[in-house]
Amino acid sequence: MISETKTFTDKFKLLYNNIREFHLSGKNTGIETATKYSNGVDKLISNELNLDYKSKGIVVLALGGYGRKELCLKSDIDILILYEKSKISEAKNLAENILYKLWDAGVEVGNSLRTVDDCLELASTQDATILTSLLDLRAVAGDSILHTDLRNKLNKKLLPNISQNFINKKILERRGRYEKHGTPSFLVEPNIKEGQGCLRDIHSCFWILKAFYRQIEINRFLDGGFLKKEEINIINESLEFLLKIRNHLH
Repeated sequence: MISETKTFTDKFKLLYNNIREFHLSGKNTGIETATKYSNGVDKLISNELNLDYKSKGIVVLALGGYGRKELCLKSDIDILILYEKSKISEAKNLAENILYKLWDAGVEVGNSLRTVDDCLELASTQDATILTSLLDLRAVAGDSILHTDLRNKLNKKLLPNISQNFINKKILERRGRYEKHGTPSFLVEPNIKEGQGCLRDIHSCFWILKAFYRQIEINRFLDGGFLKKEEINIINESLEFLLKIRNHLH
């Protein structure tokens, strides 16, 4: 059992090996494997930090593939430590604690330490990268009110002002990906993340939907009139296929 091991590295390696066997058994879907791995990492981080939803002023958020619960074997783990200004010292200590443990376990970690205002300012003034990562945010441990505050301000304050510009950038990014990964040399060995019809196209669909409807809660399983049932089924079947291949490659 994970709880019987002594170090964070031991716990992470046990989780990783369990997920690897879960995948290689051939009995589970790519989505099930990615979700189980994401949930396992959630539990490890939560237990290590001892933060619950009532903790005040600090929350650990999952971003990117981790935020979407699409964590594949050997994927980077992207986290944002969101804090109130009065909690800056505690937030830095917490970040140092969990980041060093993840690095020691051999994990590639994308990390940031920000306030709500920092997030809004960076997402509105930088390129689309920061806003893109925030559109997939999900709470792992800590202050649920602070998480809700960021989510609401993204929906009501930020997206109404920059959604069309963001959508335009995503369309241009797609054209650039197609030009790069559609050349004969790339088609010999397709890029399942960046290539045409691959993972980034699925992600882009939902980033654009979230920006257009100004709701970051939209996800591939929601049937709120955003997509037809047939379209959702096609997306989920494609995602299942691509995630299974990605786990095999990893």
